[in-house]
Amino acid sequence: MAMTVGELLNGADVPQKLASKEVTGVTTDSRLVEPGDIFVALKGSNYDARLFAEDAVKKGAVAVVTDANEPMPKELLKDVPWILVGDLSGTAFDAATSLYSGSVAELAIIGVTGTNGKTSTTFLSKSILDAAGIPAGILGTVRYVMGLSEKDVIKAPLTTPQSVEVHRFLAKMRRNGLSAAVMEVSSQGLDMGRVDGIPFKGAVFTNLSRDHLDYHQTMERYLEAKLTLFRRLGSDGFAVVNVDDPQANNVFEATVARKIGVSLFASGEKHPMTPPATENLVEGELLEESAAGIRMKITWWQGEPFEVFSSLVGRFNARNVLAAMGVGFAMGASPGNIQAALKAGVRIPGRIERVERGQPFLVAVDFAHTPDGLEKALEAARRVTEKKLIVVFGCGGDRDSGKRPQMGNIAARLADTVIVTSDNPRSEVPGKIIEQIVAGIPADKKPVVDEDRKAAIRIALKKAHKGDTVIIAGKGHEDYQILGKKRIHFDDVEEAQAALKELGFKGA
Repeated sequence: MAMTVGELLNGADVPQKLASKEVTGVTTDSRLVEPGDIFVALKGSNYDARLFAEDAVKKGAVAVVTDANEPMPKELLKDVPWILVGDLSGTAFDAATSLYSGSVAELAIIGVTGTNGKTSTTFLSKSILDAAGIPAGILGTVRYVMGLSEKDVIKAPLTTPQSVEVHRFLAKMRRNGLSAAVMEVSSQGLDMGRVDGIPFKGAVFTNLSRDHLDYHQTMERYLEAKLTLFRRLGSDGFAVVNVDDPQANNVFEATVARKIGVSLFASGEKHPMTPPATENLVEGELLEESAAGIRMKITWWQGEPFEVFSSLVGRFNARNVLAAMGVGFAMGASPGNIQAALKAGVRIPGRIERVERGQPFLVAVDFAHTPDGLEKALEAARRVTEKKLIVVFGCGGDRDSGKRPQMGNIAARLADTVIVTSDNPRSEVPGKIIEQIVAGIPADKKPVVDEDRKAAIRIALKKAHKGDTVIIAGKGHEDYQILGKKRIHFDDVEEAQAALKELGFKGA
């Protein structure tokens, strides 16, 4: 949809020479500017997008909208088509919804929220929807997939983008012929209004455990942020909920949408809890769990039981598979579609991602950066490890410090060898973060400590032998490390590959 600047910014003081110019898009990111866009130049506490206004104009921006309440530095008073508005965030939101709401409304949009499992569930849901003939895009922690070609895939700077970009990316998906979108919806994104105005068709709740308390302060506020997603669903929508999580009833009570429960139990073991009552239940009986993957018998409300196999490792991934099945069934996918999608395999970067170089032991990189995430990753690894389990991890700086000793205790309880190192220390002193982690480790389980993450990974791999497992946790898909104000290239998978090569492993 195209509008003129005057039409789009109705009510703003638009210079006459700009009023009749045609606008085809709006963005808050100068790197994304395309010819015909309006660039919304925000000024934050740590950045000033107005500094990129000239770059945006060179790329084809027809106007630059910014805050009239912020003094304009002299160096910015240049030949730039500025438009000053009193309510910049409101103007940007209104512009995005005016331009993009028609296209966005034609997509079936599914939001995935929870402490852990969001990325895996979105990737798995997309694969099932694609197999069912419902081409889907992704907005999430790893990447934004907005079409079928490589040019429509970009690296994700944020789990949940800014509101203007959410609308822009979803509209692009529809223009590229996609029918659905599966997006990770973070608690901060919900709280900050980044998904306001998005007509969600469905929502998924994976779990709730400690995270982001530096932002939300309490678990109650953290949960409340998650529940706002389910309150937005209409009676014609659907909510897929992990009913084995203690918060399942609270999620169900928060929505008027169709309720779909997913539940997992291991063959021969007692079911962990009685699921909340729901007419639509997808239940997985875990038949086999190994380093090769997971096999389940699926019982669901609308048909005969069937079996599935996924090369993903761990019970937590079995739950993610079940959540994605719930999405698939709600959208009309068949058991055959699900089996085909899982058989084809889904690579999820940094989620128990195997690093293979012909070594006789399992090496995997995982994003586990919370107590619950680390516990689940190590429990999964323990169940498929013949001999020793070795873990390398750290904790991020400028984040909730209360989880650090908890994660140290979990690592000591589940792993044979614990190697504590740096994650993204940011402005904190790495040694202080490590001290807080080590404080949670019992005295009789003395860890190996090395602030240098590269060295720590090499220590772990040198200690590994046939039948062992090495889990490199915390950073997952990230390809950087933040040290103070410096951001350097650092990729756990690359470092593990290089270390294995140094140890003489030449590949399969």
